[in-house]
Amino acid sequence: MKRCVLLFILIQSALLCVQAREANGRGIGISEQRQQLNVVYDELRRAVRRDYDLSLLPRIRVFREQAKSFGDVPIIIDSYLLEGALFEQYGAYKDALVMHFEALALAEKSHDEQRIIDVYFAFVELEVELERFDAAERYLHKISKALQRSQIGGTPTYLLSLWQAQILQFKGSYREVVAKMRPLFEQTNLPDDLKAKVTLLYARGLLSSGEFEAARRALLEVKSLQQVYTSKEQIEYQILLAKCHLQAGEFYQAELLATKELQQTFDTRYLTEQGELQQILANAHVQQQQYKQAHLYIQRALMTERAINLQKRSNKVLQLEAQFSVAQQKQQLNVLERDNAQQAQKLERQQQQLENARLTQQRWILLALLLFGVGGFLYWRWQNKRYLIVLKQQVQARTAELAERNERLQALSFTDSLTGLRNRHYFFSVIDGFISQTQQRESVLCLVDIDHFKRINDTYGHAAGDVILQRFAEILKQCTRRSDIVVRWGGEEFLLLMPDMSRQEACEVAERIRLQVSSYPFVINDHILTCTCSIGFAPLPLVPERDKWLNWEQTLELADVGLYIAKETRRNAWMGIAQLVHPEAYQNAEVFSKQARVLIRSGELKVFASHSQVMLET
Repeated sequence: MKRCVLLFILIQSALLCVQAREANGRGIGISEQRQQLNVVYDELRRAVRRDYDLSLLPRIRVFREQAKSFGDVPIIIDSYLLEGALFEQYGAYKDALVMHFEALALAEKSHDEQRIIDVYFAFVELEVELERFDAAERYLHKISKALQRSQIGGTPTYLLSLWQAQILQFKGSYREVVAKMRPLFEQTNLPDDLKAKVTLLYARGLLSSGEFEAARRALLEVKSLQQVYTSKEQIEYQILLAKCHLQAGEFYQAELLATKELQQTFDTRYLTEQGELQQILANAHVQQQQYKQAHLYIQRALMTERAINLQKRSNKVLQLEAQFSVAQQKQQLNVLERDNAQQAQKLERQQQQLENARLTQQRWILLALLLFGVGGFLYWRWQNKRYLIVLKQQVQARTAELAERNERLQALSFTDSLTGLRNRHYFFSVIDGFISQTQQRESVLCLVDIDHFKRINDTYGHAAGDVILQRFAEILKQCTRRSDIVVRWGGEEFLLLMPDMSRQEACEVAERIRLQVSSYPFVINDHILTCTCSIGFAPLPLVPERDKWLNWEQTLELADVGLYIAKETRRNAWMGIAQLVHPEAYQNAEVFSKQARVLIRSGELKVFASHSQVMLET
């Protein structure tokens, strides 16, 4: 079927080339040519959105040349967007970005508000794919302003809500996703393809909120629209149905559906969907007490996760994210907890059997008392005590083993696998308690980032980058106190939480780290490399008499501003927030944190810096 569609598009393109030349020679039939051009475009767009086949790329370029011969700017813009969508699906994000900017330049030059909005939506899709949600939200804000300015309604407005909900889903705000999608789902005048996307997002939000019955009803209500789904959306539809079965306790049905869909995703590029299906199968087998099969699918899911991480590394867009997946660790923890519960039930059954044996033994001993008297009674008591001691020893040994396994699992979930430092999961679990214990004392939040780390990866490979991250972590531990918390924040960025530390002491620590890193010889494949780092820090609280004015997230934003300025100016530098000159003038903490850079330049927000003159001028 795919080959037939491609052949049809090729024939239409050839006919258009011939007819365009004839039309140029005779000067007639231009309107008919444009109609045929639109027909070919519709077929090409459906083919791209359906399968994202890379073999369509030459067809798109031929089609764009034909559109240029007619001077049809909207279709030229759409051809750039189609080519960018193909590049994006295959991980060529730089090429996709180039296509989007070509389309944006044409749209702005022609002052076509509708096409500008279409290009912004393409940028949103790319930024979401790269997990840069702040950038995606900025484009959505531009779309909202453009819609208000041009008073365009209908599909663009629905798409705006759809992408806003999509970003909320990535951030974990499932209730907000359901609330935002419910009005669209209940509308009856939505186009079929948009209705399908809304349903999938709405059902996923319901599932994540625990409303699996409502999710299943929503999916079954639009079952007739499966013909408008893309191949990826069809897989997602089946995944959501399988999850509904799983949450409803219909484990066998979930297993059948997930197994069938997993077989159809082999030899495809949908690694994320394969991983979800393997997780569903693992959960279904666990619930059916088929632990061997569950273990097999957990291993496969881990392999899929590693493949996804390797794919992200090869694109060089998301940089290094080789740490353990918290979600996967939670899944393993759940499996082990179920195993522990089953072991506890087994011990309880053994205890019950021993108790029954004891009661039976008592009956026989009571009968034996008539024959053996006091001797038989003493023997029974000795036997009874022996059984109880053995059982108590077994229970104590098993309890100690379970406690040790739980401690190991918790330590694993709180530790970065590459550097051995604490990870984000640990930081989020302790920060609130830390702040409540240190309310009367001053602490410091510090961000440290390795300069030009991407260049090291590109030049020497990711293995060399891993070695540098490990040595860098050792330097941070040497330069900090035992009471300080050192966290690998992500990629080449590290977070230091330093309690009972003044702002002047933080300057000394930052300078010590900067000097130690710049002078440390990193040995990579018999080559000695020199690395530098940039540092930004902020005190917590910023204003001691208003200790609850800025929360720790906003304080971390101030430290990030210092880090950004240090990297922007010259790198191998640090900048720390010193004090706010007129704190009584600022009541809204959120507005204050967003204006930090402006306040630094104006002198309202005093800073410390390793290169004071250069940093402050910038």
